[in-house]
Amino acid sequence: MTKPFPLHDAQVQMTLAALAYLDDTDPTGRTIPPVSDVKKALIAGLANCDFSTKGEWTLAWGPIQTHGTDNLVYVARNETDKTLAVCLRGTTTQWLSRLEDIPTSQRRFPTANTSGAKVSSEFFTGLVEMLAAVDPDQSTTLQDYLATQVAAGFGTVFVNGHSQGAALVPMMMAALQLGWARRPGLRAAVRGFAFAPPTSGNPAFADWVNRSLDCWFVINPLDIVPLGYANIHDVTRRQIPGPLTLEEELYVPALVDAAAALAWAAGTWAQPDQRAMTQMVHEENEGFFDMVIDQHNHNTYLVMLGATPLVPFGQTGASPFAPGSIPLPHITNVPVGP
Repeated sequence: MTKPFPLHDAQVQMTLAALAYLDDTDPTGRTIPPVSDVKKALIAGLANCDFSTKGEWTLAWGPIQTHGTDNLVYVARNETDKTLAVCLRGTTTQWLSRLEDIPTSQRRFPTANTSGAKVSSEFFTGLVEMLAAVDPDQSTTLQDYLATQVAAGFGTVFVNGHSQGAALVPMMMAALQLGWARRPGLRAAVRGFAFAPPTSGNPAFADWVNRSLDCWFVINPLDIVPLGYANIHDVTRRQIPGPLTLEEELYVPALVDAAAALAWAAGTWAQPDQRAMTQMVHEENEGFFDMVIDQHNHNTYLVMLGATPLVPFGQTGASPFAPGSIPLPHITNVPVGP
Protein backbone atom coordinates (compact mmCIF):
# COMPACT_ATOMS: atom_id res chain seq x y z
CA MET A 1 0.00 0.00 0.00
CA THR A 2 1.38 3.39 -0.99
CA LYS A 3 1.87 5.75 1.90
CA PRO A 4 -0.24 8.92 1.37
CA PHE A 5 1.71 12.09 0.86
CA PRO A 6 1.09 14.63 3.69
CA LEU A 7 0.61 17.69 1.50
CA HIS A 8 -0.23 20.17 4.28
CA ASP A 9 2.85 19.21 6.29
CA ALA A 10 4.93 19.51 3.12
CA GLN A 11 3.60 23.03 2.44
CA VAL A 12 4.46 24.15 5.96
CA GLN A 13 7.90 22.53 6.03
CA MET A 14 8.81 23.88 2.57
CA THR A 15 7.88 27.36 3.78
CA LEU A 16 10.07 26.95 6.86
CA ALA A 17 12.90 25.73 4.61
CA ALA A 18 12.44 28.72 2.31
CA LEU A 19 12.59 31.14 5.23
CA ALA A 20 16.09 29.85 6.01
CA TYR A 21 17.33 31.82 2.98
CA LEU A 22 16.20 35.20 4.34
CA ASP A 23 19.10 37.65 4.41
CA ASP A 24 21.50 34.79 3.67
CA THR A 25 23.90 37.00 1.71
CA ASP A 26 24.47 40.73 1.65
CA PRO A 27 23.18 41.75 -1.82
CA THR A 28 25.85 44.43 -2.33
CA GLY A 29 29.09 42.99 -0.99
CA ARG A 30 28.18 39.30 -1.31
CA THR A 31 29.37 38.88 2.27
CA ILE A 32 27.86 36.82 5.04
CA PRO A 33 25.60 39.18 7.03
CA PRO A 34 25.61 39.41 10.81
CA VAL A 35 23.57 36.57 12.27
CA SER A 36 21.58 39.21 14.16
CA ASP A 37 20.22 40.44 10.80
CA VAL A 38 19.26 36.90 9.79
CA LYS A 39 17.56 36.40 13.14
CA LYS A 40 15.45 39.54 12.73
CA ALA A 41 14.42 38.47 9.23
CA LEU A 42 13.46 35.00 10.46
CA ILE A 43 11.38 36.36 13.33
CA ALA A 44 9.51 38.64 10.93
CA GLY A 45 9.06 35.89 8.33
CA LEU A 46 7.70 33.40 10.85
CA ALA A 47 5.25 36.02 12.12
CA ASN A 48 3.83 36.57 8.61
CA CYS A 49 0.34 35.08 8.65
CA ASP A 50 0.06 35.06 4.84
CA PHE A 51 2.56 32.21 4.43
CA SER A 52 1.55 28.56 4.79
CA THR A 53 3.02 28.70 8.29
CA LYS A 54 0.11 31.06 9.21
CA GLY A 55 2.14 32.82 11.91
CA GLU A 56 1.83 29.71 14.08
CA TRP A 57 5.59 29.10 14.34
CA THR A 58 8.17 31.08 16.29
CA LEU A 59 11.96 31.11 16.31
CA ALA A 60 13.08 28.87 19.16
CA TRP A 61 16.81 28.20 18.68
CA GLY A 62 19.40 29.77 16.43
CA PRO A 63 19.91 30.72 13.71
CA ILE A 64 23.47 29.43 13.69
CA GLN A 65 25.79 30.02 10.75
CA THR A 66 28.79 27.68 10.66
CA HIS A 67 32.16 29.20 9.86
CA GLY A 68 33.86 26.37 7.98
CA THR A 69 31.02 25.45 5.63
CA ASP A 70 28.54 28.40 5.74
CA ASN A 71 25.65 26.15 6.69
CA LEU A 72 22.72 27.63 8.60
CA VAL A 73 20.33 25.88 10.98
CA TYR A 74 17.46 27.16 13.07
CA VAL A 75 14.62 25.62 15.06
CA ALA A 76 11.02 26.78 14.76
CA ARG A 77 8.41 25.86 17.35
CA ASN A 78 4.65 25.41 17.15
CA GLU A 79 3.31 25.69 20.67
CA THR A 80 -0.24 24.68 19.72
CA ASP A 81 0.73 21.40 18.05
CA LYS A 82 3.71 20.78 20.36
CA THR A 83 5.84 20.44 17.26
CA LEU A 84 9.41 21.48 16.47
CA ALA A 85 11.11 21.92 13.09
CA VAL A 86 14.86 21.79 12.48
CA CYS A 87 15.39 23.91 9.35
CA LEU A 88 18.52 23.57 7.21
CA ARG A 89 19.46 26.23 4.66
CA GLY A 90 20.58 25.34 1.15
CA THR A 91 23.49 26.64 -0.90
CA THR A 92 24.27 30.35 -0.82
CA THR A 93 26.49 32.55 -2.99
CA GLN A 94 29.39 31.98 -0.57
CA TRP A 95 32.33 30.00 -1.95
CA LEU A 96 32.52 27.69 1.08
CA SER A 97 28.85 26.88 0.70
CA ARG A 98 29.25 25.97 -2.96
CA LEU A 99 32.34 23.85 -2.30
CA GLU A 100 30.25 21.69 0.02
CA ASP A 101 28.16 20.59 -2.99
CA ILE A 102 31.16 19.10 -4.81
CA PRO A 103 31.93 15.59 -3.52
CA THR A 104 35.54 14.50 -3.19
CA SER A 105 35.05 11.33 -1.13
CA GLN A 106 32.60 9.41 1.05
CA ARG A 107 32.75 8.34 4.66
CA ARG A 108 30.90 5.81 6.80
CA PHE A 109 27.54 6.96 8.17
CA PRO A 110 25.59 6.48 10.38
CA THR A 111 28.57 6.06 12.67
CA ALA A 112 29.39 2.49 13.74
CA ASN A 113 27.31 0.96 10.95
CA THR A 114 28.46 -2.30 9.43
CA SER A 115 26.31 -2.25 6.30
CA GLY A 116 28.62 -0.16 4.12
CA ALA A 117 26.47 2.98 4.25
CA LYS A 118 28.47 6.06 3.29
CA VAL A 119 27.76 9.76 2.68
CA SER A 120 29.50 12.70 1.06
CA SER A 121 32.44 13.77 3.21
CA GLU A 122 31.59 17.41 2.49
CA PHE A 123 28.00 17.04 3.70
CA PHE A 124 29.25 15.11 6.73
CA THR A 125 31.50 18.03 7.68
CA GLY A 126 28.52 20.41 7.44
CA LEU A 127 26.50 18.15 9.73
CA VAL A 128 29.32 17.94 12.29
CA GLU A 129 29.66 21.72 12.43
CA MET A 130 25.92 22.27 12.89
CA LEU A 131 25.68 19.70 15.69
CA ALA A 132 28.69 21.20 17.45
CA ALA A 133 27.33 24.76 17.29
CA VAL A 134 26.01 26.50 20.40
CA ASP A 135 23.25 29.09 20.38
CA PRO A 136 24.92 32.01 22.21
CA ASP A 137 21.61 33.33 23.54
CA GLN A 138 20.63 30.02 25.13
CA SER A 139 24.07 28.44 25.62
CA THR A 140 22.80 25.13 24.25
CA THR A 141 23.59 22.87 21.34
CA LEU A 142 20.85 21.78 18.97
CA GLN A 143 20.60 18.31 20.53
CA ASP A 144 20.43 19.66 24.09
CA TYR A 145 17.73 22.14 23.16
CA LEU A 146 15.61 19.53 21.39
CA ALA A 147 15.99 17.04 24.24
CA THR A 148 14.76 19.64 26.72
CA GLN A 149 11.73 20.44 24.58
CA VAL A 150 10.87 16.77 24.01
CA ALA A 151 11.02 16.21 27.76
CA ALA A 152 8.58 19.15 28.11
CA GLY A 153 6.01 17.46 25.87
CA PHE A 154 6.93 18.27 22.27
CA GLY A 155 6.22 14.97 20.54
CA THR A 156 7.21 15.55 16.90
CA VAL A 157 10.43 16.93 15.47
CA PHE A 158 10.42 17.74 11.75
CA VAL A 159 13.66 18.14 9.83
CA ASN A 160 13.41 20.11 6.59
CA GLY A 161 15.71 21.59 3.99
CA HIS A 162 15.89 22.68 0.36
CA SER A 163 18.74 21.81 -2.03
CA GLN A 164 21.97 21.40 -0.03
CA GLY A 165 19.88 21.57 3.11
CA ALA A 166 17.75 18.73 1.75
CA ALA A 167 20.84 16.56 1.26
CA LEU A 168 21.58 17.08 4.94
CA VAL A 169 18.04 16.19 6.09
CA PRO A 170 18.45 12.39 6.29
CA MET A 171 21.86 12.79 7.92
CA MET A 172 20.47 15.17 10.55
CA MET A 173 17.54 12.82 11.13
CA ALA A 174 19.95 9.93 11.69
CA ALA A 175 21.97 11.93 14.21
CA LEU A 176 18.86 13.00 16.13
CA GLN A 177 17.25 9.55 16.11
CA LEU A 178 20.34 7.51 16.96
CA GLY A 179 22.17 10.03 19.12
CA TRP A 180 25.39 11.93 18.50
CA ALA A 181 28.50 12.89 20.46
CA ARG A 182 27.51 10.79 23.49
CA ARG A 183 24.05 12.30 23.59
CA PRO A 184 21.15 9.83 23.27
CA GLY A 185 18.61 9.83 20.48
CA LEU A 186 15.44 11.86 20.87
CA ARG A 187 12.40 10.13 22.32
CA ALA A 188 10.12 11.75 19.80
CA ALA A 189 8.79 11.13 16.30
CA VAL A 190 11.37 12.47 13.85
CA ARG A 191 9.89 13.21 10.42
CA GLY A 192 11.71 14.63 7.41
CA PHE A 193 11.04 16.58 4.22
CA ALA A 194 13.91 16.92 1.76
CA PHE A 195 13.00 19.33 -1.05
CA ALA A 196 15.09 19.19 -4.27
CA PRO A 197 17.86 17.12 -2.67
CA PRO A 198 21.18 16.28 -4.28
CA THR A 199 22.16 12.74 -3.32
CA SER A 200 23.53 12.37 0.21
CA GLY A 201 25.29 9.04 -0.10
CA ASN A 202 25.78 5.61 -1.61
CA PRO A 203 23.18 2.89 -2.35
CA ALA A 204 23.72 1.29 1.06
CA PHE A 205 22.93 4.62 2.75
CA ALA A 206 19.81 5.02 0.58
CA ASP A 207 18.73 1.52 1.66
CA TRP A 208 19.32 2.43 5.29
CA VAL A 209 17.23 5.59 4.90
CA ASN A 210 14.43 3.56 3.29
CA ARG A 211 14.37 1.18 6.26
CA SER A 212 15.01 3.58 9.10
CA LEU A 213 13.66 7.08 8.46
CA ASP A 214 10.24 8.67 7.96
CA CYS A 215 11.38 11.06 5.26
CA TRP A 216 9.85 12.32 2.01
CA PHE A 217 12.11 13.36 -0.87
CA VAL A 218 10.12 15.97 -2.81
CA ILE A 219 11.38 16.33 -6.37
CA ASN A 220 10.44 18.34 -9.43
CA PRO A 221 11.19 15.95 -12.34
CA LEU A 222 12.59 18.88 -14.35
CA ASP A 223 15.04 19.87 -11.60
CA ILE A 224 18.58 18.68 -12.32
CA VAL A 225 19.86 19.03 -8.73
CA PRO A 226 18.28 15.75 -7.52
CA LEU A 227 20.02 14.03 -10.46
CA GLY A 228 23.35 14.71 -8.78
CA TYR A 229 25.15 12.62 -8.26
CA ALA A 230 23.72 9.28 -9.37
CA ASN A 231 21.75 10.23 -12.49
CA ILE A 232 23.47 13.34 -13.78
CA HIS A 233 23.60 11.95 -17.34
CA ASP A 234 19.78 12.21 -17.43
CA VAL A 235 20.33 15.91 -18.15
CA THR A 236 21.24 14.96 -21.71
CA ARG A 237 19.83 11.44 -21.93
CA ARG A 238 16.29 12.48 -20.91
CA GLN A 239 16.60 16.19 -21.82
CA ILE A 240 16.13 17.58 -18.33
CA PRO A 241 15.03 20.32 -17.85
CA GLY A 242 14.43 20.57 -21.61
CA PRO A 243 15.94 20.23 -25.08
CA LEU A 244 19.26 21.92 -25.71
CA THR A 245 19.77 24.50 -28.45
CA LEU A 246 22.41 23.84 -31.09
CA GLU A 247 24.79 26.17 -29.26
CA GLU A 248 24.15 24.47 -25.91
CA GLU A 249 24.79 21.07 -27.51
CA LEU A 250 28.38 22.19 -28.00
CA TYR A 251 29.23 22.48 -24.31
CA VAL A 252 26.46 21.25 -21.95
CA PRO A 253 27.14 17.51 -22.56
CA ALA A 254 30.83 18.13 -21.76
CA LEU A 255 29.85 19.83 -18.49
CA VAL A 256 27.57 16.91 -17.64
CA ASP A 257 30.37 14.42 -18.35
CA ALA A 258 32.73 16.40 -16.10
CA ALA A 259 30.18 16.43 -13.26
CA ALA A 260 29.63 12.68 -13.67
CA ALA A 261 33.38 12.07 -13.54
CA LEU A 262 33.69 14.04 -10.29
CA ALA A 263 30.86 12.06 -8.74
CA TRP A 264 32.26 8.73 -9.93
CA ALA A 265 35.69 9.55 -8.48
CA ALA A 266 34.10 10.23 -5.08
CA GLY A 267 31.99 7.04 -4.88
CA THR A 268 28.66 5.54 -5.88
CA TRP A 269 25.37 7.37 -5.30
CA ALA A 270 21.64 6.68 -4.97
CA GLN A 271 18.48 8.53 -3.93
CA PRO A 272 16.16 6.90 -1.36
CA ASP A 273 12.83 5.53 -2.58
CA GLN A 274 10.14 7.54 -0.76
CA ARG A 275 9.76 10.32 -3.30
CA ALA A 276 6.94 12.71 -4.09
CA MET A 277 7.17 13.87 -7.69
CA THR A 278 5.65 17.26 -8.39
CA GLN A 279 3.89 18.29 -11.59
CA MET A 280 6.19 18.88 -14.58
CA VAL A 281 5.84 22.39 -16.01
CA HIS A 282 8.13 23.43 -18.87
CA GLU A 283 9.31 27.01 -18.94
CA GLU A 284 8.83 28.89 -22.19
CA ASN A 285 11.51 30.84 -24.07
CA GLU A 286 14.29 30.28 -21.58
CA GLY A 287 17.86 29.20 -22.05
CA PHE A 288 19.21 26.06 -20.42
CA PHE A 289 20.83 27.68 -17.38
CA ASP A 290 17.88 29.99 -16.68
CA MET A 291 15.61 26.95 -16.82
CA VAL A 292 17.92 25.04 -14.47
CA ILE A 293 17.69 27.84 -11.89
CA ASP A 294 13.95 28.37 -12.25
CA GLN A 295 13.09 24.68 -11.98
CA HIS A 296 15.18 24.35 -8.81
CA ASN A 297 14.55 27.47 -6.77
CA HIS A 298 12.61 27.21 -3.53
CA ASN A 299 9.76 29.42 -4.70
CA THR A 300 9.13 27.02 -7.59
CA TYR A 301 8.70 24.24 -5.04
CA LEU A 302 6.33 26.43 -3.00
CA VAL A 303 4.21 27.00 -6.10
CA MET A 304 4.22 23.35 -7.10
CA LEU A 305 3.08 22.38 -3.60
CA GLY A 306 0.37 25.07 -3.63
CA ALA A 307 2.11 26.86 -0.76
CA THR A 308 1.68 30.48 -1.77
CA PRO A 309 2.27 33.40 -1.43
CA LEU A 310 5.93 33.19 -2.26
CA VAL A 311 8.67 34.10 0.16
CA PRO A 312 9.93 37.34 -1.46
CA PHE A 313 13.61 36.72 -2.04
CA GLY A 314 13.53 38.33 -5.48
CA GLN A 315 13.06 41.75 -3.90
CA THR A 316 16.00 41.37 -1.50
CA GLY A 317 18.51 39.77 -3.84
CA ALA A 318 19.47 37.52 -0.95
CA SER A 319 19.40 34.14 -2.65
CA PRO A 320 21.20 32.68 -5.66
CA PHE A 321 17.94 30.91 -6.51
CA ALA A 322 15.72 33.97 -6.60
CA PRO A 323 12.51 33.46 -8.60
CA GLY A 324 12.45 34.20 -12.28
CA SER A 325 9.40 32.95 -14.15
CA ILE A 326 7.61 30.65 -11.70
CA PRO A 327 5.87 27.57 -13.15
CA LEU A 328 2.09 27.72 -13.13
CA PRO A 329 -0.57 26.58 -12.47
CA HIS A 330 -0.67 25.65 -8.78
CA ILE A 331 -1.32 22.03 -7.96
CA THR A 332 -3.43 20.69 -5.11
CA ASN A 333 -2.11 17.15 -4.97
CA VAL A 334 1.33 15.64 -5.33
CA PRO A 335 1.41 12.24 -7.05
CA VAL A 336 3.80 9.69 -5.60
CA GLY A 337 6.18 8.13 -8.07
CA PRO A 338 9.54 6.36 -8.37
